[in-house]
Amino acid sequence: MRNLKNKRFLFLSVFMLMLLFILAAVIIYRVFQSPAPVPHVHEPDPHAGHVHEPDPHAGHANEIDAELVSLRQITLSPQAQKLAEVVLAPVRRLDAEVEVRLTGKVQADETRLAYITAWAPGRIDELSINFTGVAVQRGESTATLYSPELITAQAELIQAVNAARLQSERGMQQTRVLAERTEQAAREKLRRLGMSSRQIEQIIEHGIPQEHMVLHAPVSGIVTEMNARQGMYVDTGTRLFTIADLSVVWVVLQAFESDLPWIQVGQQVDFMVEALPGETFQGEVVFIDPVVEPRTRTVGVRLNVPNPDQRLKPEMYVTAVQRFQPDEVQEEAPLVIPVSAPLLTGRRAVVYVALPERPGVYMGREVVLGSRAGNHFIVLRGLEEGELVVARGAFKIDSAVQVNAQPSMMTPEPGAGAAHDHDHGPIPDPREIPDDAPTTVMAVPSEFARQLPILDQAIHGIHAALDTADLDRIRAAFQNFGRRLEDVDAASLRGTHAALVWNELAMLLGNDAYLGGEIRGLREAERVMHTLEEHHARLTAVFVSEEAPEAPPVSPPLPAHEEDPHAGHEH
Repeated sequence: MRNLKNKRFLFLSVFMLMLLFILAAVIIYRVFQSPAPVPHVHEPDPHAGHVHEPDPHAGHANEIDAELVSLRQITLSPQAQKLAEVVLAPVRRLDAEVEVRLTGKVQADETRLAYITAWAPGRIDELSINFTGVAVQRGESTATLYSPELITAQAELIQAVNAARLQSERGMQQTRVLAERTEQAAREKLRRLGMSSRQIEQIIEHGIPQEHMVLHAPVSGIVTEMNARQGMYVDTGTRLFTIADLSVVWVVLQAFESDLPWIQVGQQVDFMVEALPGETFQGEVVFIDPVVEPRTRTVGVRLNVPNPDQRLKPEMYVTAVQRFQPDEVQEEAPLVIPVSAPLLTGRRAVVYVALPERPGVYMGREVVLGSRAGNHFIVLRGLEEGELVVARGAFKIDSAVQVNAQPSMMTPEPGAGAAHDHDHGPIPDPREIPDDAPTTVMAVPSEFARQLPILDQAIHGIHAALDTADLDRIRAAFQNFGRRLEDVDAASLRGTHAALVWNELAMLLGNDAYLGGEIRGLREAERVMHTLEEHHARLTAVFVSEEAPEAPPVSPPLPAHEEDPHAGHEH
């Protein structure tokens, strides 16, 4: 019974939350309804059916209100602006600088670590080092080892030396050579057991095996690890001491993935340690870990740091602040906007530009971004110095634009101005249009339509460059397309809905051309080309010359003397 009551209570709670959500959505929608000027359009002919074919005698039937300058334009009431918490910021030039903050620790140089091990099984009878942290010099005694195996090897050497002398005195050449070979083998065995050449000569000189073997430090440094204890029995290879040469240390910093483009092998990096505030050290980047640490999503960056006075000690915490100038910073300071302004979609982003002379009017624009420089993004294309962008509240404005079925960050290809001009439907993607479906077209002046085939030729040039796989040629082909796009004169479209559509597509195609001119690989070039072709297909599907008697097919129209007289039956 109790479970049944709980279920009823849960059901009622969910039902009430749904009602509140629906009510909030309705309120927000009403608040964000923009009182944009309603354009003057001609009423559609109710007998025309669903196919919007241009009437060559109708003149410019898609004339609009002069206050409309973009398909992405929206007007917010003062109440809506307050609700969206809109904050504006100017587009300005700034000597952009990227600041990369890294943290890490000091570590011993692994290439300067030395281990003292037992070269023969035995017993540690004496220790010269009693604790870790003590400094030792190269050749200094560290421990004394008693080893029966070592004593046996010394005895074999003494016997071999005596035998070689005896055979040499007797003049027996064959046996003397054999004895000398035995002596050399005995010497080599002792060397492999850790005895130096000087110790071996002393054994031969005295003719008596040494009961103990002294283990010497192979390098100067600090004892960082001690496993030996007096009286302990050890086997061959047992590690007794670890010695670290701290005259050069490693500093291992942790870099986030986003910081990696700014870090390169060979760079000098300044850093500080908490133990020595106010003092700056410097090291060289010698290694960048090829694997990302899965838990922290960071990459190790290793510095080699001279440490002659050994002030830097292993496990000290390190903080490095490195400043770089982005590649975009050349002779002139680049344009920048606050990091909160763009709605990011990769290198392309959507920003909203305020029109100062018309309070409450905002216009969406796709721009190309460069590197992030601190609290700013570098703008490569799409904005002019002095323009005002929405630094806060852009996402809320974009949501309102999306509700109006206008191009936005979330829906970059919605109805082409459906909220402003009901005489024209969405811009179609020809690849998604069925063969028997009618194509929405716009009649444009012939002086404008005659310029569009130039873009087709430029696209053919990009395809030809892609076939060569020559990156320089591909970049040049994209740049040529951009120049041809800028040469198109759209003055004849002024004051029409077609002008808004052209401005939208020209903006997208211009960004495609810019990014294509900056490609660094074939895959990137193919991706940019795919996007450019999508935008160009929308262009060719929408515009038709006023001189054309019928709506053109999806593909670009043939020259007048090659047109198919039966093409009209397909539409």
